Amino acid sequence: MTKSRRLINAAFREVKKNPPKRVRATRRKKGKKAATRQEAAIALSKAKARGAIIKRRK
Repeated sequence: MTKSRRLINAAFREVKKNPPKRVRATRRKKGKKAATRQEAAIALSKAKARGAIIKRRK
């Protein structure tokens, strides 16, 4: 497993285990789908800050 993949997995585990309060507010206002997208964005942002290489979606 590459360093980037390991960092991404760790960030997703962290966000799932301890979701930010902002996600709960989004879930209430916009729904489950928007909150799930926000969780993914937060996790990828954390991984990128730790040095993961994240490619842009096409």
